[in-house]
Amino acid sequence: MTLWMAATAMAVAVACSPKTSSDGSIAYVTNGIDPFWDLCAAGVRQAEEEFGVKCEIHMPPKGLADQKSILETLLAKGIKGIAVSPINAENQTPFLNEAAKQTLLITHDADAPKSDRLVYVGTDNYKAGRALGQLVKAAIPDGGEVAIFVGRLEQLNARLRRQGLIDELLDRPHQTLGQVKIDAVSKVFKGEKYTIVDTRTDNFVMDAAKSNAEDAITKYKNLACMVGLFAYNPPRCLQAIKEAGKLGQIKVCGFDEDDALLKAIK
Repeated sequence: MTLWMAATAMAVAVACSPKTSSDGSIAYVTNGIDPFWDLCAAGVRQAEEEFGVKCEIHMPPKGLADQKSILETLLAKGIKGIAVSPINAENQTPFLNEAAKQTLLITHDADAPKSDRLVYVGTDNYKAGRALGQLVKAAIPDGGEVAIFVGRLEQLNARLRRQGLIDELLDRPHQTLGQVKIDAVSKVFKGEKYTIVDTRTDNFVMDAAKSNAEDAITKYKNLACMVGLFAYNPPRCLQAIKEAGKLGQIKVCGFDEDDALLKAIK
């Protein structure tokens, strides 16, 4: 729903802007390739029909460099609006500001709050992380060791999800959006009941996502829960748990709605 709203917001902005006509084309740019984005693309197509606009969909296969190249190409041909999920908001902000001078720019899924984008359409990822932390507490109420898995931490949404999760498991006070202090990646966090032993990134490489899970199971003999922050992480954790013969011993919690994860829940 949230990502459908991103396409809708861009369509409305293009239609209503005095700079453009309502028949102009717009673009929806993701931060990578994943079945999660296929669901979002379906929302874009639905919004196309509802608002009578044409929208290009671009999924950069190799991260930041590909995303920048895609955006540069879109700007060069005079695209009238772009909805983008920034891969590295801090480093991309100057470029996004230049893009905002040339087109209607919004961010979705992950924000670049210091940029000149018109609006961010997406989840409050810090609150979402805390909600996930509550699920972890329900899954392992007696406490235990927790490992976190994520594609990349350059993305603001990933950092906020992780921080919300950590704060919830350690029973810290809620932080204010826009002022969230991010904990170091290499640190082990020990609370009264829960210990976050590791945070592992895979840079959107599926084989690396699975090997990260396998390595964690081998390294942490008392691992109680594996938490995936991107859609593809929980299914890879589940595969690793099955192959290690620890199904039922290690719990899996995560974001989004990957088919493999939904089947496992059923």
